[in-house]
Amino acid sequence: MSAMPECLRAVDPALLWQALVDDSEARVGLTTLDGEILWANDIARRRHATRVRHALDGVNMYDLVPSAIAEEFRRAKEQCLQTGRPVTIETVIDGVQTHLTYRVVARGERPVFLVVARDAAQPLADHPCQTTRTRDLGVLSTLTRRELEILALIGEHLTSQEIAQRLCRSVKTIEWHRVSIGRKLKVRSRAELALLAQRAGLTPPPQQPAPNGTN
Repeated sequence: MSAMPECLRAVDPALLWQALVDDSEARVGLTTLDGEILWANDIARRRHATRVRHALDGVNMYDLVPSAIAEEFRRAKEQCLQTGRPVTIETVIDGVQTHLTYRVVARGERPVFLVVARDAAQPLADHPCQTTRTRDLGVLSTLTRRELEILALIGEHLTSQEIAQRLCRSVKTIEWHRVSIGRKLKVRSRAELALLAQRAGLTPPPQQPAPNGTN
């Protein structure tokens, strides 16, 4: 865990909190071990506005995800309590790849956890990242295994001909699958399909350039 720089020790903690909540473009919240949401920033509230019709305060975060994922979230919090270290989890919720980092901010009879979540292909921090066994693909769950495979390749911006060569299938077959995928997801353009694949983490993130231009 990184130590606070000496130059920040005299900084108003409220300013640091505001920067985290307002400037990080992340969903930030405070939650209990049992999942009760004590507080959430505006970004988190907007994200879940379609799921809950009232403020997130008092809502149980475990009710917002499948029960299997909720159980893994709880185990991550228990790990935080035991080790005193943050835990990052990578999962897919409603078809969107998400990274969440839990930190214990208050102990006692009712521990409180800070959770920072972002939709991203890369973890939020450099500490170890766990991957949940359960992944909520949302509308993508209507696709067959082959369609998910083709969608992932579309997410890599491959043409139908390139996908056909990769999978040893005809271009006509790939195009038939692409139309079927678009119909199920109610999406027409390849660009939109690629975006859905990338958001769900079906497509590997682009490789970062090696330092000093080395391979």
